Amino acid sequence: MITILIDADLSALEWRVGAELSRDVIMVNEIVSGVDMHTLNAIALFGDAKYRQEAKVCSFRFLYGGSAYGFHLDYRMPQLGIKKWQSLEEDFKDKYKGLIKWQNNNFNLVCKQGYLKSFTGREYVFNKNKNKDGSWGYIKAQVCNFPCQGCATADIMPLCMLVIYRKLKKLGYLEKGVKLVNQVHDSIILDSPNKYVEEVGNICYTVFNSIPQLVKNYWGYTWVTPMTGEIKIGNNWSDMNKLSFT
Repeated sequence: MITILIDADLSALEWRVGAELSRDVIMVNEIVSGVDMHTLNAIALFGDAKYRQEAKVCSFRFLYGGSAYGFHLDYRMPQLGIKKWQSLEEDFKDKYKGLIKWQNNNFNLVCKQGYLKSFTGREYVFNKNKNKDGSWGYIKAQVCNFPCQGCATADIMPLCMLVIYRKLKKLGYLEKGVKLVNQVHDSIILDSPNKYVEEVGNICYTVFNSIPQLVKNYWGYTWVTPMTGEIKIGNNWSDMNKLSFT
């Protein structure tokens, strides 16, 4: 019996979670319309679509509280000078005002009470750290990062894994040799006999697209941002092909 590796990947998971939690109008609209926002940002920030990967790195780092100074010091990024990077940071903040407002509100709340609480009931407790001037304070990048990463990989991903596992069990796939192996960040890894690969992949894809309803059912929270995923299969990690679903 030939066993095939299945990589069920949630597309742009943290970015979609950031869009949802902040309800940034631009972020949500870009996701709804299906545009390639990394290409758009490459043109807007760097003036050329060839910088798509750099724009993608920028978007996620700024989502997690990154700064112009950090990009300026990163040898892997275009060497633009600190003033240009500061200008790009301002352009990003000006475009995604809702995200920045949400980040600032979260930081102000942490400064008052020392923690954040998500709609899932998860609490993020932050510790003060000593600054260069000797004062003590909270690290804003942590406050930006934790809610997105926590919701994405500690709440949404386990929920998907649970639902997928229950569907596989209910439909008898576990008895047929299908195995849910592990979670790797925003991917769910499965092994499946070749004859069931497309069926199992379709289950994962359907669950990913139903996340808003699953969240509503499980936590009573109204999720408005569309969610989807990509399913790849292959004999090994270096030889994977994408499955297409209608």
